[in-house]
Amino acid sequence: MRVITFHMEGDNTILNEIKIKSIIPCEYMYTFDKLLGIQPANTCVGVSRELVSFDFPSRPKNIYFLALTQIAKSKYRFIGRIVDKDGTQLAITALGEKEIPDEIPDDFQISLNLVFIFKDVIFPIDGLYFFQLIINDIIIYNYDFPVLKAQRPEYSPDKIKCILDDPETIKHSSVELKCNCGKVKTFSLSLDPGEQKEGEKLPEGDIYVCDDCEQKHNLVDIKSNLKFYLGTKNIVDSINRNLSESRVLARCGFFNYALVIQVSAFEAFMRDSFISRYNSWFMHLLENQSNAQIAKKEIIKIVKELKLKDEFYEQLIVLGKGEFSSPKEEIIYHNNILKTLLFGETEDSQHAMNRISFQQLKGTLGGFWAYKKFFGFDIKSELDKQKNKYNEDLQEYFTLRHKIIHASTKFNMNKYEVTSEMLQKNQEIILFIRNLMNEKLLKIKKDHET
Repeated sequence: MRVITFHMEGDNTILNEIKIKSIIPCEYMYTFDKLLGIQPANTCVGVSRELVSFDFPSRPKNIYFLALTQIAKSKYRFIGRIVDKDGTQLAITALGEKEIPDEIPDDFQISLNLVFIFKDVIFPIDGLYFFQLIINDIIIYNYDFPVLKAQRPEYSPDKIKCILDDPETIKHSSVELKCNCGKVKTFSLSLDPGEQKEGEKLPEGDIYVCDDCEQKHNLVDIKSNLKFYLGTKNIVDSINRNLSESRVLARCGFFNYALVIQVSAFEAFMRDSFISRYNSWFMHLLENQSNAQIAKKEIIKIVKELKLKDEFYEQLIVLGKGEFSSPKEEIIYHNNILKTLLFGETEDSQHAMNRISFQQLKGTLGGFWAYKKFFGFDIKSELDKQKNKYNEDLQEYFTLRHKIIHASTKFNMNKYEVTSEMLQKNQEIILFIRNLMNEKLLKIKKDHET
């Protein structure tokens, strides 16, 4: 707590003690509505001591500061500024004039939460910056915060090769730049030069000039942003990020939507892991086998269940049998055909069959069925081994997510009310399965590496 007593210059007005209880910087702020005239509550999202940028000058970003104060009866003008270490102003926002009501006793201080929103702030360089709280034209408080540059080492040729061979890493990143005139330009970057789209190449310099209005855009931060994510683990990072978002929602009191994010993140993780590891499908059936007959029979059995028999044989005829150097190579060939039929050539393929539903766990063509048939990995059995009802609870949370999203008129919110304990249990189950899946799938891959 900092207590400052001062006199306004130019008159004899005395401002009583102003107490700055706390200054909180964050990425976003949610303010709850006032209730019966009570001071509104604020939920800060993304509180951090420092800000991080990929390069400088940084891309425009929004910054929020919450000042918790106790202030005496008077009339005030509140202003917030962001300045550099030399005092140069980067952004300013004014809250206007506020007056403490006359019915407040002269010697009584009230709590006043001040929310300062700075839009599209650009930091020219890394270093130390300051948020200044100004009351009646006098700087009352200086809050310092560092702005840092995100660091990522350059990849060696050998490291790049490993990344390109890993199905779970990001090999291509893209960003859309929207000009003030409305034109949208897409830039992308690929680790493999052969996959780079010609029309999305970054310019040689750091400036892009809009083709329509000739406005200039600095691309320094965009370039660094694109490079930063190349090589990261997109599947694992995504579920971790989504689970983190669910915890933010839970802390804000949005338990239902926190559960929706949790279940949806797990569903996406199961699907993405399943597709990215398609080369390992049916490899568990090759153990101690001199040919691929057993695995091929299982594939044919499954394409019948998926009602894809005709399409599968048609692709076999079109592509031809070919010569295979090993049973593994033959099964990967069949897997590639099946993967294309089920999920398409790319993530946004419009003709994909999507016969397997990861929105459901139990039953034929559900998520657990897929992992058991394609990888020989029985997730349900592993859950049943746990003594704390992992399988039953996870099924319940999937059902509850469906009811929350579709908002059935028969959905009794009191009966299915989501609690913090449920969210903690669900996250515990998801992390258990995630770790188990990664361990099992990695073992399958290593067991059949040539």
